[in-house]
Amino acid sequence: MIGRYLLIMQQEFAPSQIVLARRSWAIFILIVSVYAVAILVPLARHNFDASIFILAGDRFVTADSIRVIRNADGYDGQYYYRLAIDPFSRSERVAGVKFDNGPFRMQRIIYPLLAFTLSGGRPEVVPLALITVNLLGLLCIWVFAIRLKGPAWVPIAILLWPGFITSLTHDTTEIASAAFLLIALYFHISKRAAAFAVFATVAVLTRETNIVVVCGLAALEFLRRDWHRMALTASPLIPFFAWRTFLTWYWGVSPTSGTEGNITWPFAGALQALLSASPWNVAGELFALAVLAVGFYGAAKTFLRAPLSEWDYFAAWTPLAFVMSILSAGGPWIATTAFFRAFTECYVLTCLLAGSRIAFRTRLLAGVAALWFMSWGIAVAQLR
Repeated sequence: MIGRYLLIMQQEFAPSQIVLARRSWAIFILIVSVYAVAILVPLARHNFDASIFILAGDRFVTADSIRVIRNADGYDGQYYYRLAIDPFSRSERVAGVKFDNGPFRMQRIIYPLLAFTLSGGRPEVVPLALITVNLLGLLCIWVFAIRLKGPAWVPIAILLWPGFITSLTHDTTEIASAAFLLIALYFHISKRAAAFAVFATVAVLTRETNIVVVCGLAALEFLRRDWHRMALTASPLIPFFAWRTFLTWYWGVSPTSGTEGNITWPFAGALQALLSASPWNVAGELFALAVLAVGFYGAAKTFLRAPLSEWDYFAAWTPLAFVMSILSAGGPWIATTAFFRAFTECYVLTCLLAGSRIAFRTRLLAGVAALWFMSWGIAVAQLR
């Protein structure tokens, strides 16, 4: 299997990149080793208790079977832990975990559902299953980033997104979301619309923000006047809204309830966050803005110079970048963990768009790399 993907890389990259391509799996193993160290160090400090990444807080969790932080609200991983034990329960508590917002948490059902399948719903296995799903997600991200036929640096840059270390050590959905989004994009660009519809549906049920990518790609097929592909590309909208309608009926409250304060004017939230953030967070926020700036440059080159047949990454990136620009300082811009998570899909699409449109100059690459290193330092420093 490894030899097969090495051959794929040789076919997809230019001759000058084949040396790097031949070492692709060595690079993958090296990167995953970095993630392994990031996991093993905190695990070793806590007697290899995988539940430390759930970050359960005693205000919502009363379980004795996992590590619970005292006098704390906890983090999102505690809700995915509950869902991975009993994905569709409306009980006040499952395994000692109480929802803060049931329909909002349940809308991102795929990641905990995968962990539920892997663990059989056994509470003692679920913490390890949540980590395993994310590790498998990293493998999928690498394989399909290679298959999307970009420059050799693109899969490396994608896999080294600082947000992945945050997701991996907080038991959250971003790695799975990025994996399914890349798979869906691969099938879209390969003109396999039915397969795209399946994996795009899974992607939007993993993280709801992926729906704007589906809308962007469907709009592109409309401009191309390919009505059959447009219908299949837009088809994930049906299960997406059906699931949200079901959650509203099931809980009596919309999944969007309580999230209205996360939206503001374009870049107003980013500016407010930069002015009020601690120096510790500024580097990460600047990196997120640099990601958007690089993406806007690549999008402009596509819009002005590329034929409509080459607009796939543009159509996927543009609506998602707009959503990222209107996030408020009180929402995902408020802390590094929040915006490293929120920008995941936007970063992945920016790498793909930049790889297809931008010839990086040394100074630009050095500046982005410097912010990247600082952001990775921030992400690693968050580990407990």
